[in-house]
Amino acid sequence: MIIFIKKNSLVKDIQEQFSACFPFLKIEFLKQSLNEKIVFKKEYVIANDFFKRISSRKDEGEIHLSLKQTVAALESHFKEYFGVSIHVYRRSGNVWIETTLTNDWTLERQNKEGEQITSHFSKRT
Repeated sequence: MIIFIKKNSLVKDIQEQFSACFPFLKIEFLKQSLNEKIVFKKEYVIANDFFKRISSRKDEGEIHLSLKQTVAALESHFKEYFGVSIHVYRRSGNVWIETTLTNDWTLERQNKEGEQITSHFSKRT
């Protein structure tokens, strides 16, 4: 699975490609200071912004996704290749939870966990 990032890609285009592969996960891009060392926690880039405005290294390329790739590896790849920080969230019923405590889990495991929890909540309502 590959996420294609083009010069005029919007942040939401990348988010949609990711969620098409992992429907119970989503990614959010964090705002950064101009010197690229300070990440503003919980301040996210708006979905309609151009990716090239937030990338400090490259404004196009590919991100290869694997079922066995960990959340930590995916976050690291975005940082190393594009110079952007991301957070991965897992769906849990009607809410999204950050995967910080389980970032050593694979994307497959995170997605399956989200699917199981969400389907359990759906059956109860």
